[in-house]
Amino acid sequence: MRRCTIRLTDAELIGVTDDGRTLTPDMEISLPHDSEIHLRCVEPGLYKFIGNDTLICDDGTWTDDLPYCVATTMHRNFSMQAPPTILYHVVSGDAGLTENGSIVVFPGTIINIDCIFQRQYGTPQWSWTPTH
Repeated sequence: MRRCTIRLTDAELIGVTDDGRTLTPDMEISLPHDSEIHLRCVEPGLYKFIGNDTLICDDGTWTDDLPYCVATTMHRNFSMQAPPTILYHVVSGDAGLTENGSIVVFPGTIINIDCIFQRQYGTPQWSWTPTH
């Protein structure tokens, strides 16, 4: 089976291979058939991730197009066309980001999560996915 080559061209995109190697912008890598790359934006909340977060090498071809990151309101002068910025602040306890950009909040932790969006344009809808 043929290998797949990939180069991240989006400066805000980062990836991790299934064997633990980190991919950064402008780094080219060749991986064997059935290898996986997990991708996310470098700064979740400041960029919106568009696309599939997992690519798999299938006989020399990646299973999907390379995803990309879109700047949010804080980076685009609060433009109406930009997605809202999501900021979080740990008030007490412990929280962090996983390799895929999810926020992990440990029991007893208090965090503030803010959606930076101009209210005159409406009210964004919140959603979240509990894993436990």
